[in-house]
Amino acid sequence: MMVCDWFYPAYKAGGPVVSTTNLAQALRGSYDVRVLTSDTDHGDQQPCVTESDAWIPFNGVQVQYLSQTHRSWRRLFATYRSLSPDVWYLNHLYSPKFVLLPLLMHALGLLKGRLVLCPRGGLNPSAVQYKAYKKKPLIWFLNGLGIARRITFHATNEWEAGHIRRHFPAARVEIADNFPVPYAGPPAPIVKEPSVIRLLFVGRVVDIKNLRFLLGVLKTCPFKGSLEIIGPLEDIEYWRQCEEDIKQLPGNLEVRYLGAMPQGQVREHLERCHFFVLPTRGENYGHAIVEAWMAGKPVIISDQTPWRNLSAQHVGWDLPLDAAAWHRILEDISTWDNHTYQSWIKAIDEHAKKLAERKDLLQRYEEVFGVVSAFA
Repeated sequence: MMVCDWFYPAYKAGGPVVSTTNLAQALRGSYDVRVLTSDTDHGDQQPCVTESDAWIPFNGVQVQYLSQTHRSWRRLFATYRSLSPDVWYLNHLYSPKFVLLPLLMHALGLLKGRLVLCPRGGLNPSAVQYKAYKKKPLIWFLNGLGIARRITFHATNEWEAGHIRRHFPAARVEIADNFPVPYAGPPAPIVKEPSVIRLLFVGRVVDIKNLRFLLGVLKTCPFKGSLEIIGPLEDIEYWRQCEEDIKQLPGNLEVRYLGAMPQGQVREHLERCHFFVLPTRGENYGHAIVEAWMAGKPVIISDQTPWRNLSAQHVGWDLPLDAAAWHRILEDISTWDNHTYQSWIKAIDEHAKKLAERKDLLQRYEEVFGVVSAFA
């Protein structure tokens, strides 16, 4: 039983939605997978599905999209009590109704079955510091309840596992990587001319994704080019500051904000750009990064993600959040001709194929769940 705030066709919450949807699809042939979620997308009031409050099939998975009425504390308590899966799988950490309520019910012996919690980067330093006045007392409270001794934590890599253990020293942590989006074939052809560069930023417009850092670097870049920005405006005040930064950019750079959009539409824009950029302050995985590789694009990202040593593999750069370092790379790649650019695209295509061929992941999830597949 997967419990999460948002599930496909929702998309505005970014990576956690992709992680959950990909995982459900990957497990459907080996497990009886059910998903309990809300019927609205992140920040919306209107449902994003046509049927709510009933189990409906979705590509081999059973999903129940709960309406606002059925998401009341009383209704959710009753719903959780009525279910008896072998494993409860909770996503993120700071959701009151879809994580904290089942955690407390499990601690009180009111839920049957094992409970696995995936923080989805919620315990990374940059995430904890954001609204720390709420998050740190909650972590202290959960430690006081002895949650870590009652459940299994799922980390997507060693980096995230270390953050979990830092906050929950007694935690049992199992590590299994995210399932990436499927490999969709060779990337669409695109020509790279010297002194011209097309960049794409994909992420929620919030401080942690660090769009203003990128805009600050671009203020001093002499090359001709463009920057497209895709993602929901989660922090309106932060976006106003970004707009002021954009006004100060030189005339040789065109910036377009395209709004939030589903994954399939993002792919279309990835195919038309030269490089993907994300100066994030912290990611536990970074689905947008992987999707860029699947579209055959080099990535320019911060060193605050699990993806490291990228330039040695000819798939991108993982840089410290130092403006001078970013400026040097952007100036360098702006001068690339098409021959140099295409040599990197070839390496990235091979990298994408390897990422998609993770045949060991299903076995790793059996270890996470502590339950052997009934269909294996």
